[in-house]
Amino acid sequence: MDRPGFPTMIDASTTSDANAAMERARTTRTAIIGFCILGGIAMLGGLVFLALDRAGSAMRAPVDAVGDAAAKIAEAAAPRIDIRQLTTSAIAEFRREGKIVPLSATIDARSTITSSKKVLGINLGDTTVDVRVPKCRVQYQLTLEDINEADFAFDSRSRTWTVSIPAPVVDESLVDVPSEPSAWEVRRAIGWARLGSKSGDWCERSAREKIREAVIREARNPLLLAEARREGERVVKDLVLGLLRRRGVHDVDVQVAAH
Repeated sequence: MDRPGFPTMIDASTTSDANAAMERARTTRTAIIGFCILGGIAMLGGLVFLALDRAGSAMRAPVDAVGDAAAKIAEAAAPRIDIRQLTTSAIAEFRREGKIVPLSATIDARSTITSSKKVLGINLGDTTVDVRVPKCRVQYQLTLEDINEADFAFDSRSRTWTVSIPAPVVDESLVDVPSEPSAWEVRRAIGWARLGSKSGDWCERSAREKIREAVIREARNPLLLAEARREGERVVKDLVLGLLRRRGVHDVDVQVAAH
């Protein structure tokens, strides 16, 4: 019991615990309020994004519809062409051409032959003959007469006509090697013990005989074949465009690809 005339005594530790509890309660309440505010903002942002996305979709739909309609109108307004008849005409023109020469090239050819000889197991040395002939001529042949309907494709939407053609090849029947003796360069390296006056003659004859093969081999260089291919595609494209212009067709794009 409290004594009369004396003030009531309060325990300091009890007061400290009470204040700490109140502080924790305030902190918890503040955190809960903060989370609620953040959650509300996030929900509001989601609703706004959803509304804008729906509005954008609603706006894009008429634009897409207008674009599709414009494409259909342009396609309908484009002049009609009989692609089957044009294909038949192109095939007939290709067969009249038969074979074309899209590219001719000048080539320096070289042939080297080496001969070894031994007598009683003794190496008498190697004889090497190198024959070089500059300014040999070759041409590339493109065969058009075998092209058929399967090699044509027409895209009516883009109005693109694609033609597949064979790749040009070296025309081996027309290899021009200069015949003038002065055009042929011959170098001999005779083996150290090859003392015969005709030593190297066989190598030279063999090297000369292989010059034509050397020209054809060099003509098959990938760079030259690629150039012949490009020229072949250009020539055929000009033929097809000429056919279209004669038929009054000026709005068709022509693509040619060698295979």
